[in-house]
Amino acid sequence: MAEEKCFKKMQKECEEFAKLKFTCQRLLVDAPRVIEGKTELRQRVFMNMEVRDTKHVVVKLADDVLVEMKLQDAIKVCDRKMDMLKNMLEKSQNTITRLKTDLTLLLATMDMPYVEPYRFTLPPDFPFRMEV
Repeated sequence: MAEEKCFKKMQKECEEFAKLKFTCQRLLVDAPRVIEGKTELRQRVFMNMEVRDTKHVVVKLADDVLVEMKLQDAIKVCDRKMDMLKNMLEKSQNTITRLKTDLTLLLATMDMPYVEPYRFTLPPDFPFRMEV
């Protein structure tokens, strides 16, 4: 279903903002230092990296819109985007549930054998839990 694909896309985007927020919070604590690490280029191909300016970060606001901002501002943007995505995820989940219920009822009226409907659950490592 298209709704499920959209739901998974929003879920992935929300996870990315949660990771960015976590990284920004870590950088605020270690701000004066130079950060060294590795970044993945492809599967099992890594490159050494060094971050010298830890006061700013680039945030993807939309598909093709990247903005450089301070860490505190980036954390605020992440919070707002995650709240917005949470609301959109709830609406999508309600739509998916309604469609699956309608499909189950439709199949029941057609005298089809009952099949346990697909149960939609969030993965346990999802950044925030929604009460349904």
